[in-house]
Amino acid sequence: MVSNGTGIAPFLGMISENRRKLPVELYCGFRNRSSFTLYEPFLKDQLKKGTLSGLHLVLSREEEKEYVSHRLLKNSDAVLQTLKEGGILMLCGSLSMQNDVMKVLEDICATESNVKLTELVEQGKVLTDCY
Repeated sequence: MVSNGTGIAPFLGMISENRRKLPVELYCGFRNRSSFTLYEPFLKDQLKKGTLSGLHLVLSREEEKEYVSHRLLKNSDAVLQTLKEGGILMLCGSLSMQNDVMKVLEDICATESNVKLTELVEQGKVLTDCY
């Protein structure tokens, strides 16, 4: 799951309903840490419960000043492995974030001749709800 800003909202519900405790990684981007404080207690609790496997918080105006697309690129091996194993990547947030993430996914998929982003989108392995 990849989100920025209020795009995190649908993922919160999905994570809390993950009763089978399927592996779920959340990459979420906010401008600053204070924007994240509303969600932090819930997400930490979900990590303890096992309904969330990993949390990747990025801040665009503080600390390392990065975007979710940058973090996905840093973790490209894990992203590619997830997609190759049939995982689904969901994006929710701004169209700007979607464009950046799709470019990064193209670059990640280009490293493997048998993984094409267009095919992943057609197969419903990359889903977007951006505005």
